[in-house]
Amino acid sequence: MIVILEGNDRAGKTTIADALVSEDGFRKVHFGPPETNDFGLEFILRLTEELLTEIDADHPRDLVFDRAHLGELVYGPLDRGVTRMTSDQMSRIENLLLHAGAVLVWVDTPPYICHERAMDTIDQADLSRFEEIHEGYDRAFEESSLPKIRLTDVNSLRTIIKWFQT
Repeated sequence: MIVILEGNDRAGKTTIADALVSEDGFRKVHFGPPETNDFGLEFILRLTEELLTEIDADHPRDLVFDRAHLGELVYGPLDRGVTRMTSDQMSRIENLLLHAGAVLVWVDTPPYICHERAMDTIDQADLSRFEEIHEGYDRAFEESSLPKIRLTDVNSLRTIIKWFQT
């Protein structure tokens, strides 16, 4: 099973991914937010390489991505004024993910909660920034062709994963 966790900074994605690793044996790939100064294809190539490795493996493991392609669609326009991913690249990545049976999970934590969590840890503790990111994920999530879950209650993730694994 491939689970892609997307969502705002401080939404709980890494906490969920770490739980899947420690409790269910998933392997984690962590991308973090797209770099503001990285216009290369390294991100897309790494994502594709990780997916192909798991799909082609003799004994594929459950895999959790702590962010993947949607992050670029959200952060690119906010930070650089443009995404570095073309619609063709987006389509190819989503087709690869569909073939692999991936599920997109938007960790939809309200922006004010993400803002509160970030107050002591990062400089971008401006609530409007978290609201813009949330709106971007709302659009990107709706546009995605992947099977998707909007997770508003982190405790329900375990039930959802067990359902998909059966």
